[in-house]
Formats: sequence, structure tokens, C-alpha cells
Amino acid sequence: MSTRQVQCPDCQRKRNKKTKTNVGRKKAKGAIDAQAAAVDVQANTPRTRAAAVDVQANTPRTRAAAAKEAAAESQIRLYIAANGY
Repeated sequence: MSTRQVQCPDCQRKRNKKTKTNVGRKKAKGAIDAQAAAVDVQANTPRTRAAAVDVQANTPRTRAAAAKEAAAESQIRLYIAANGY
């Protein structure tokens, strides 16, 4: 049977200072709102549909995705114009 080692208060404080680290991407608040709004869309009122679209457009991830999509489309247009399709 081993006895528990008694530490000085300072060492104990240092050891207990460990914090839990969060793993993974943190959901943006807008993304959570978008999910709630998407559920509301099933009610099929024009206002909730518009709100859902509006909320989805406001999350940083969807803004970035929209920007990437727009850039890809412009690249395609340039390619088509250059190659005469």
C-alpha cells in the first residue's frame, strides 16, 4: 500500500492549473442559428425561408465558400473566353 505524497501548496496549485483543451472546429453561432432556421423553413412561411437564407449567408464558413465558388466561376469564364468555347 503506497501512501499519497503530500505536496507543498505551490506545487499543488501548479499541477491543478491544467485546463481542458477543446478539440475540433468550434461551431459559429450563425451555423447553429442556421440549423434552427432550417427547421423553421419546414413551416414554409416566406419570412422563415428568408431568415434561414439570411442566417446561412452570415456564417464565416459559408461566406468563404461563396467567395471560393465565385472565384472558381470567374476562372471558368476566363478559360472559356480565352479558348473560344
